[in-house]
Amino acid sequence: MTNVPSIYVIISGVESLQLSLPLMSNDIKLSNKMHIPTEAGLGGGSSDATAVLRALNAYFNQAVDRSALTLMAARLSSDVPLFLAEKTVRVIVPPVTGVSTARAYALLDAMPNRQPGTSTERLLSHLRHKKQTSMNVSELLAMGLSNDFESVVLVAYPDVARAYEMIVSAGALRALLCGSGSAIFGLARDLQHANDHNMTSKQTRVGMGLDAHRFLPTKNGSSNKIMLCGVEVPATFDIDANSDGDVGLHALVDALLGSVAAGDIGMHFAPDDKQWAGAKSSIFLKHALMIVHEKGGELVNIDITIIAEKLYITPYRQIMREKLSELLALDIERVSVKVTTTEKMGFIGREEGIAAQAIVSVLV
Repeated sequence: MTNVPSIYVIISGVESLQLSLPLMSNDIKLSNKMHIPTEAGLGGGSSDATAVLRALNAYFNQAVDRSALTLMAARLSSDVPLFLAEKTVRVIVPPVTGVSTARAYALLDAMPNRQPGTSTERLLSHLRHKKQTSMNVSELLAMGLSNDFESVVLVAYPDVARAYEMIVSAGALRALLCGSGSAIFGLARDLQHANDHNMTSKQTRVGMGLDAHRFLPTKNGSSNKIMLCGVEVPATFDIDANSDGDVGLHALVDALLGSVAAGDIGMHFAPDDKQWAGAKSSIFLKHALMIVHEKGGELVNIDITIIAEKLYITPYRQIMREKLSELLALDIERVSVKVTTTEKMGFIGREEGIAAQAIVSVLV
């Protein structure tokens, strides 16, 4: 859901860019879905406006140079240029409670004998001398940044104060309140520094998928092949399925979707939908992986077990691992494919069908 202030900032950004791009059509359709929480001080509207500026400028082959784009951003809101600037490594702790901007300002205004801060001048001084020091941008920011809201918000909101202390104790160069709160961010020297101190706030989630398909007689005899984990494997039967019937990939799709609570494969690709007749299961896999990424997930490893009675799969295991590694852009050392039987028990033991189980771990 997009809030009203965010819409105004985005529209203002488009109108500003139109002044510099007379050929830009007025018939521009924008779709904006906000994932940044409100009352967190994370600049959701400003980052959206920056994304629109960047996207439209890229579409028109960078017709507006970086300096002009930065000035344009500054006219929209004071923090919009921040999202155009050089990236630093920040670890953000999401808000556990909301902080009303109006209340934060009221608390700040009520402080007796409050003196205006000098952090802007101090920060600019550090950045001007960047070439004279070996410190990177994160280290310079850690020295020069401060936030007047911390003196009141950390006192009025104990949950926010605890998040602040968590970042400090984790080894950040500096912890700071995002705007008027309630999110906290910590500055790390680089990604390695953040990882070494366990500063990343992602959690490990596990997803499990199970799929099974019935065998059908084949007219191709010994030359017939079925799909398993994206690889063609010789088989004396066909698979009863709407798509290509790849049980390995189907189980993996369900595991990925389950890791981020995004339903199952049937919810995204109805088994009776004719448009998926004979479709490659890699399409389903890429869709599930995209959903994981959209939810901020990072795939760590996968483990697939194929369950069949008389299917000679072992020679193809390494090829399957390589194919999965390619499809998922995942190091092959994080891809496992195993094969087992049911010792002649059940429908698999009777050679009536095949099944697969997949387990994944995802950092979210």
